[in-house]
Amino acid sequence: MMVSFAFLACNQGINGDMELTRNNLNREKNQNVIDSLVSRISKDTVALTSYLKLSQSIGDQYAEMKTYKQLGVYYFNNYNFLKATQYHEQYLDVAKKGHYSISELEALNMLAYNYFKIDDLNESSAHYYEALALLNKLQNNDNEKIKQEKAKTLNGLGNIYLKMNQPDEAMAFLQEAHQIDKKNNNIIGEAENLASIGSAYENKLDYDSAFYFFDLSLSYYIKANSLSGMNYCFERIGNIYMLKGDYESATVYFESAYNSLYWSTDRLNWLNTCFSLGSLNIKKGNYHEAETIILEGLTVSKELNLTNGLEKAYSLLSELYIKQGNTVAALETYNLSDSLANVFRNKRNIIRIMTNRLNYENGLNEEKLIVLALQLEKLERNKQKTIYIILLSAVVLFSFALLYFQYIKHRKRKVESSLQQERLKSNFYINFSHEFKTPVTIIAGLIERIRNNLEQNNLHNGLNDLDILSRQSKDLLTLIDEMSSTASILEIVKSSKTVNGNIIGYLNYLCENFSAFAKSKKIDYNFRSNTGELVMDYQPEFLRLIINNLVNSAFNYCHENDRIAVQVSCNRDEKTCAITVSHNGKSIQKEDLTNIFELSHRISGNETKNNGNGAGLPFTKIFIEKFNGSIDVRSEPLKDTTFRVILPIINERCGSNGHSDNNNNELKNDEATNFPYLLKRQATIENPTVLIVDGNKNMSYYLSSVLGDNYHILTDDNSESAIQTANEIIPDIIIADTKMYHMNGFDFCKAIKDSNVTAHIPVILLSAFHSKEERIRGFKCGADVFLSKPVYEDELLAVLEQVLNARKQIRDKYAIMITHTGSKREYATVKNDPSVAFLKQITDLIYKEASNTENIIEKIAAEACLSSSQLNRKIKAITGMTTSNYILKIKLNKAGKMLAQSQKPIGEIALSCGFSDFAYFSRSFKKEFGMTPTSFQRMPRLSS
Repeated sequence: MMVSFAFLACNQGINGDMELTRNNLNREKNQNVIDSLVSRISKDTVALTSYLKLSQSIGDQYAEMKTYKQLGVYYFNNYNFLKATQYHEQYLDVAKKGHYSISELEALNMLAYNYFKIDDLNESSAHYYEALALLNKLQNNDNEKIKQEKAKTLNGLGNIYLKMNQPDEAMAFLQEAHQIDKKNNNIIGEAENLASIGSAYENKLDYDSAFYFFDLSLSYYIKANSLSGMNYCFERIGNIYMLKGDYESATVYFESAYNSLYWSTDRLNWLNTCFSLGSLNIKKGNYHEAETIILEGLTVSKELNLTNGLEKAYSLLSELYIKQGNTVAALETYNLSDSLANVFRNKRNIIRIMTNRLNYENGLNEEKLIVLALQLEKLERNKQKTIYIILLSAVVLFSFALLYFQYIKHRKRKVESSLQQERLKSNFYINFSHEFKTPVTIIAGLIERIRNNLEQNNLHNGLNDLDILSRQSKDLLTLIDEMSSTASILEIVKSSKTVNGNIIGYLNYLCENFSAFAKSKKIDYNFRSNTGELVMDYQPEFLRLIINNLVNSAFNYCHENDRIAVQVSCNRDEKTCAITVSHNGKSIQKEDLTNIFELSHRISGNETKNNGNGAGLPFTKIFIEKFNGSIDVRSEPLKDTTFRVILPIINERCGSNGHSDNNNNELKNDEATNFPYLLKRQATIENPTVLIVDGNKNMSYYLSSVLGDNYHILTDDNSESAIQTANEIIPDIIIADTKMYHMNGFDFCKAIKDSNVTAHIPVILLSAFHSKEERIRGFKCGADVFLSKPVYEDELLAVLEQVLNARKQIRDKYAIMITHTGSKREYATVKNDPSVAFLKQITDLIYKEASNTENIIEKIAAEACLSSSQLNRKIKAITGMTTSNYILKIKLNKAGKMLAQSQKPIGEIALSCGFSDFAYFSRSFKKEFGMTPTSFQRMPRLSS
């Protein structure tokens, strides 16, 4: 009676609405009225069937089409996919007959999705490619609905290729779909595409990328308030943890999704989670729990008649029985699973899907051929009209063009050659300056520090040597500045002065500068001469550059216990002075020997610790030729590498001591240190941690020796691995050079500042260049301080102290985020800081988990995608508190608010804030607020 009455009332409503529809048929179709009516009766199949018959009887194609669509949707939502497919087929037929292109597109996507759900991927792909072909015909249409349907088509094809285990093919479709949904601001569409992209990475075993996209998809589902979507992401993230062997994390995600979906209408996602949880319990050895959950999923699959669900259930049961040793039951369930196996696994069906794609692409090619044929025909007609004019002027134009082309080509080649040469020279000098400023910085900084120590201890005996080293470092720095451009080099060539003096003594002085460095490297280094005095004309600036370049090049190829020898030989008869620099380190490859003195040549496979590669050798040759001399090089594997320089003796006056050897300069290795490798200092735990990132070990040594007494030092010579170190250790400050291999200092700084984990860490960039552009680039990438080399000890210490003090002042203001107090002006100073956003996220998580008394730190760390130790270091770096202290402070703050705003029992408030021990709560509260909870709650307060 009740049903009949409801149906009669419904029909009366329909008849009333149909009367309105009939009145409008002769004028125009009121589609909004039809859409509203179908939506109102969308869950009543009896009413929909009645309305369908009425629409057919009056010939209303639009109403008929919309009713077929809604009937299909109804049966799809009730998991009757076959019946849904039948109605959507009829929906497609009516849309084609009525030339409703958008509805035809929608019907094709619905049919494809229906077939996808029953794993008939052949039919699904055929309809998706048919939809794609229709979209190509509508590609100039800006209708928003068409864009939405295109995104669905691309997403569907992507998921088909995922099921075919072809993630790369799938990725192309899914990324294009995601871009469309992003432009249309379709949050659900973006979430679905991101989740599918995550599945593609999961298929490729790239679990980190998969986790990232599932987590990003989850944020969109949360924004859209989609329970099914959120739990789908939980299930996929749990599956990643299971694949990685983290069963505890997987359990958390699976159980969350399982419990959330248990009472929902989304049975498909619940089934997936059910089977995932069953599989996890099998892996964990919880066979009883696994069997219970799988049988539960089997029951639901039977109720809904889901073939793929039955197949999965029987497959898991077979796996379970094998684990339990029940081979009979395992074989029985395996046979049931195999009988239900998806026919898609047959290679013929894969071939059919590929055939659908080829047919679609062939259709596109045919359309292009037709367009090209029309264009060709048009061109042929135009060609006939202009052919006589072209022939008439062709000879003259061709002759002129040929001559002009040859002229332009010649001129362009000449200009390009000149520009390339100038560019090579300019780049060479810039790199040359940078490579030499690093050792200059070390020398100048160490000299200044040693000088101060000596003066304080009244040790004046070593000051003379220090003055020599100081002058040497200043001379080198001046030289580098002069060599920063090609013009400066040419100026040196023009203005360099010639002196007349003892060249042997000067060479001895130049070579002696490398003695300390050789000792630290444990390299056997010596200088010899066959004469004690040779007075001749020479240019000190050029000679210094020649010796420095050759000896530095030798050090770059040598390691501990290798040998470097500098030998000077005077030949009075031939009036030549030969300078030989040899070493037994790594040999130079044969193919490099012939081009080693070319400006554009870079020695292959040379990765020395000082980042040198013989860059000064081309100019060494230039300087030697300025002396009217010559240079050659010999190098063979397992033999010495020798550079031999021949200089002419002019105005020579040899000494009387003949063949005397200067053995005083030979070095011993017994007092050598491990320089330039980092000195390890004993630093207290309370000292701030400084991470030094520099590819040059000498620079790292210098900075470490300057800072080691007051800071805990970490070093890394690789900027990429330094990012990982920063994420794991979370230092208090980072010092990085701008010029490094793999990743330069600017990109490294940007990576540090873009990371949620390390964004709060101050970064100091060091550069050998003084240009305004270099400094602007440094600050744009997020650097807190930009220092130019040479960097002096006092300057560096002052900058570090200032930066850390500034961070401490800002840290004190972060109390605003803890107590939610303070003026608007105070809050404005920190609200845009990325650290504040991080603290707000952590504070919200603490409020959410406040009642939890166990594993709260682990849960918060997991939510923030950090390890517990990373979370502790980051919170301590920002607030000065440990994670436990910060959580306690937030919980007490929450308790204070609840006490101020309500008269609930104090024990109940304490429990809701995660304090199971009332006495501990009372002590902690009094320590924080200066009074007991009872006194705090009784305090009079102003009404809001």
